[in-house]
Amino acid sequence: ISYEEASTLQSAGLTAWNAIVENGRVQAGEAVVTLGTGGVSVFAMQWAKMQGAQVIVTSSSDDKLARMKALGADHGVNYAQQPAWSEGVMRLTGGQGADLVVNNVGVAELDHCIEACGSGARIMHVGANPVSPDRKAVTPECPKRMGLLIMRDLTIKGIIVGSREMFVRLIDQMAAHDIKPIIDRVYDFEQVNDAIGYMAGGQKLGKVVIRVQ
Repeated sequence: ISYEEASTLQSAGLTAWNAIVENGRVQAGEAVVTLGTGGVSVFAMQWAKMQGAQVIVTSSSDDKLARMKALGADHGVNYAQQPAWSEGVMRLTGGQGADLVVNNVGVAELDHCIEACGSGARIMHVGANPVSPDRKAVTPECPKRMGLLIMRDLTIKGIIVGSREMFVRLIDQMAAHDIKPIIDRVYDFEQVNDAIGYMAGGQKLGKVVIRVQ
């Protein structure tokens, strides 16, 4: 792989690997939900498909959802059209709910993550920021959702990157399954402000890379 592709692995790639394979222990036939279309989400989709899972992705853009399906995702939910995206997950899983949700957004989406889960599901908590500043982390429905946490026997696990040993396993499986990192755009170092602006615009799918020469 190229240096640009390699640069995406030690953070986003490994974090998603830890969430899906190492701690998530996703099995073939399970339903996995990834939030958004950023670097961690795209890698999570790739690792989950490698494990034989059914993958549901969320996005505010139908175009991005179509691109994610072209990359291997099974289903998509547009949260701009359906803010209660957990209902879409329930519909797509025949009312059973997801077996694992990768929450790389933050506490503001935790309520929907819980509601999207089936019995005994796992939530891999990666992100710590809300989608928008007006979303509140704790809502009046919070006690109800904490009840679901108990009633559905859910597990919430914090994920932060991974170990060197995990990274070696990641590389081995990338080679075995011919998986390539998904890069949206590559900028030269002199274009760093353009890269940041593009990131902030929310248009990317996968990773944005700045090339240092």
